[in-house]
Amino acid sequence: MNCFEEIRNCLDIRMVTERYGIEIKRNNTCLCPFHDDHHPSAHIYPNAFHCFTCNVHYDILGFVMELFGLSAIDAAKKLNDDFNLGISFDYEKEYHKPKYSEDAEIREIKRKKRERFEKWEHEAYQVIHDYWWLVKEWYETLKPPKMEFVPENYQFDERFIYALKHYSFAEEFSLDWIQQFSNEEKVEWKWVVDKMRRFLDEHKEEEKPQSTESPRTYIDISNTKSPNSIPVNW
Repeated sequence: MNCFEEIRNCLDIRMVTERYGIEIKRNNTCLCPFHDDHHPSAHIYPNAFHCFTCNVHYDILGFVMELFGLSAIDAAKKLNDDFNLGISFDYEKEYHKPKYSEDAEIREIKRKKRERFEKWEHEAYQVIHDYWWLVKEWYETLKPPKMEFVPENYQFDERFIYALKHYSFAEEFSLDWIQQFSNEEKVEWKWVVDKMRRFLDEHKEEEKPQSTESPRTYIDISNTKSPNSIPVNW
């Protein structure tokens, strides 16, 4: 076990954020230190810090690296000192050594591939986030004032019906993306993200329909199952 793994085993993100002056609310939200935040837009998950406004997502080490502008090893040393963990760094050079030799061309290919994935991952989450907020907005603004007293012949707005069907799916998918999915699983769900993107492109300029408008049909993406594999050309 290297020092990074020892740090993660000893600490959790809540301990670290509170140690460095972040006030955590009862619902695990807080002000984000990475932008001018006046209303809590960040959430503390069991093993991660995520801001829904600036879309940053960090584990313990990543949070300290970004907060203080440190390298990974310096962030680990700071946590070790600030929390008196007593972790030895005598072997830090050992796991900084490459396990095998790579020529510059292979390293460059890997670097570019990693950058392309990170760029796609960021854009994909923005799509998921925007889709979730659109569904939420439709649900909250278009639902009847008193659902329990809706007349039998009441004509629901088609967008409210869509939001009613997709509300839970959109919320859970957004949370799973930042808490549960591995990089490989995110790639497997690319086809769902693409559907969300097309849906947003179609409806982002749409005005609220009047009650006299004819009903519209919206695509259903809630009944989704992850395929075994989806080839993606990064």
